[in-house]
Amino acid sequence: MKAIQRYDLTPWEHAPETGRPIYGVYHVFCDKGWRELVNDQISRLKASGLYGATTRLYVSCIVNDDGEADELRRIIGMDDKTELISVTTDAMKFEYPALEFIRAKSATEDCLFYYFHTKGISYYAGEKTDSHFLRLRRNIDAWRHMMEYFLFYKWNVAVNVLNEGYDTYGCYRLPPYPKKYYLYAGNFWWTRSEYVRKLPAFPEKRIATDRFIAEEWLYKAEPKDFSAFDSMADLYFVYMDEALYASRRLPAGKWLRFVIHFNWVKTRKHLFHFDYKSKRQLRFQALKQG
Repeated sequence: MKAIQRYDLTPWEHAPETGRPIYGVYHVFCDKGWRELVNDQISRLKASGLYGATTRLYVSCIVNDDGEADELRRIIGMDDKTELISVTTDAMKFEYPALEFIRAKSATEDCLFYYFHTKGISYYAGEKTDSHFLRLRRNIDAWRHMMEYFLFYKWNVAVNVLNEGYDTYGCYRLPPYPKKYYLYAGNFWWTRSEYVRKLPAFPEKRIATDRFIAEEWLYKAEPKDFSAFDSMADLYFVYMDEALYASRRLPAGKWLRFVIHFNWVKTRKHLFHFDYKSKRQLRFQALKQG
């Protein structure tokens, strides 16, 4: 796979015949900065037209108090098609209440689901003047916007793909080809209830401490997967410009900058054994606690 792998989506961009209800499931972690992030995500969901096509939007949240749950309702603009399905103050619940809801609803109804969450919320709590932190947050926001572009704005493609017989739809699969894919990195995706019924139950003991099972769960039944866009880059550390995936033609200058940065990160990691993740995480934790 190339540093950037774009696919022709035009065969699936026509108006879909849904036939089945479309349910959105949104998990919100009310950490510092959550209001800004939720506002941005809900604005993009509605601007894309997907909210209008959604039969019902189900929301789970982890809050600090009941006041935050009420504020979340106001920000989302709770109406007849929106429902709060889980409210907890236990941060160790992670994304599992939302995913368990998808499992339960799939058992009783034929439908389509799209799933997203407050990706990057932990990084809204850091120091606003540290250049390394700001670069990291910028990269994560760009990654989230990429996922939202394919999840929200390409919802016609998602529905048509699932109606055609694919089990899942998303973007940015890992690990890079030719290894076997086992997740959509970032955990934003579409699926259909028939496939969810094949997925295993969550192991209770493991999910009490391990949030990463949530990211790999969708691939546990070996889906016929569809990816709208892929990349070999680690998007925590390489900036994904919107033009690289949304423009009609790949912009040469931005593509070249991306490839240079991608290769620089890869070279430092493999040749000089520079561990980006541990070093950036240590810096981030120090900034957050300081």
